[in-house]
Amino acid sequence: MAASLLKVYRENQDRFSSIYNYFAGYRNEIYRLRGWKNPLKELLEQNRISETSLNSMMQTLHQHKTLLHKYLDRKAALNKIDKLSWYDIYAPTFTSKSELTYDEAATIVTEQFYRFSTKLGDFAKRAFEQGWIDAEPSDGKRHGAFCASMPNSKESRVLLSFTGNYQDVVTLAHELGHAYHNSILHEELGFSQHVGTGLAETASTFTENLVLDAAIHLAEKKEDRLSLLEMKIINGLKYTAYIPAKFEFEQRFYEERKKQKLSATELVTIMENTEKDWFKDSLKEVNAHNWMSIPHFFNTEKAFYNIPYTIGYLFSNGIYSLYLQDKEVFPNQYDQLLKYSGNRTMENLANQFLHHNLQDNSFWETSMKPLEEAIDQYLDETRAYL
Repeated sequence: MAASLLKVYRENQDRFSSIYNYFAGYRNEIYRLRGWKNPLKELLEQNRISETSLNSMMQTLHQHKTLLHKYLDRKAALNKIDKLSWYDIYAPTFTSKSELTYDEAATIVTEQFYRFSTKLGDFAKRAFEQGWIDAEPSDGKRHGAFCASMPNSKESRVLLSFTGNYQDVVTLAHELGHAYHNSILHEELGFSQHVGTGLAETASTFTENLVLDAAIHLAEKKEDRLSLLEMKIINGLKYTAYIPAKFEFEQRFYEERKKQKLSATELVTIMENTEKDWFKDSLKEVNAHNWMSIPHFFNTEKAFYNIPYTIGYLFSNGIYSLYLQDKEVFPNQYDQLLKYSGNRTMENLANQFLHHNLQDNSFWETSMKPLEEAIDQYLDETRAYL
């Protein structure tokens, strides 16, 4: 299948490179006419974060690339192969065979939300009881999930396909995190209800962590626990390695595009070099045509669309780590942070409510701890399978 996919990539790479060059060239010209010398200006303003903070985050991620390598090396050993290839990355090594009903999932989510705070638990209970969630699978639904804010009624609606596995439970928690964030912003003025992607992913990732960590802890079967751990790790590495690699590819492409159009071969070379910089020797081969299959690269409205998800993931992880240090006091601080997320910068929120400076590596180091601990636990528990 991978060989067939690469064949299709190569057959269409010139067409895709032409489209990509057009989008980037148009955007570079718009930035020039506006007098924007920094191609990241729009990204930084939309997410209310400084370039210094972003650079500090990226520096920290580079310093933790060994987490990626340790996990992939263990994954290869568990699968009895020398090295993984790019198409092996998302394939689970352990699969949970446990199934849950929707009511059981609702109970898990609500109970964990109550463990955080009565307000969050009451919110989840209301969402389930008042039918805000469309979870029935159907042919008309696309893959994934979505949460829509309805500010006039001060409600939200969640759309997903619940099929009875733990991933669906985590997805449910993630989307209800968005809905809870919406409920707090609904009490603010209209212009203060709009947040960038980085902050929008904060509450959702936080509630995802609450439920996923509880599921890992409560799993009675080792296969279930390893499956959940792997789910957490794969999701975390997506934000801390896979997306940052794509971000650096996109930066290099936009810089080169200022000078001239790039051929498909040149794009492939840039992506190959960028991917190898992140994966090092942990993969047998990287997907140098990956730029063709990422729809965000071809978005007509936003450049650097993906990296705000990494910002949001790590910002939320940092919040979660601080919550674990002081579970009694933190819930009120958390609600206050969400309340002001529509009209303050990420630096301001971190300084006031988390007492951290995002321009310093220490916060981002704290943000890596949940993933680092999950990988350490995974490595420890999988030794018996070698």
